[in-house]
Amino acid sequence: MTLTQQRLYRRQHIELALPTGLAFPRSMQEICGEFETQIRQGRLDGYLPTPTGFSQLDEWLGGGLQAYNLMLVGGPQNVGKTVWALPGGPQRGRRGRGCLSVGV
Repeated sequence: MTLTQQRLYRRQHIELALPTGLAFPRSMQEICGEFETQIRQGRLDGYLPTPTGFSQLDEWLGGGLQAYNLMLVGGPQNVGKTVWALPGGPQRGRRGRGCLSVGV
C-alpha cells in the first residue's frame, strides 16, 4: 500500500476529532472533483468576478473583484478611495457576500 493509499484508508476508516473550525487537508483530486461538479451544475458565483463598476479597474483586476481575495486600496489623500469603496459593501451584501471595510 502506498503512503497516499494509507492516508486515504485512515481517513475513511478511523474517525478523528479535530478542534472546531479545523478540517483535514483535502486532496487535489477531491478539490478538482468538487470544482467540476460546481461547474457542471452552473454554480459559478464563487468563481466569476464581481464588476466594480469602474471599467479600467475591472480590466486591471481581470473582470472585477474575486471571491476569497483580499483587496487593499491605497493612495494619496482625497483621491476617492472611500467614495469608491463604501457603495461596494451594501452591493455585496445584497448578493449574499461579505465585505469588511477598515479606514485608518
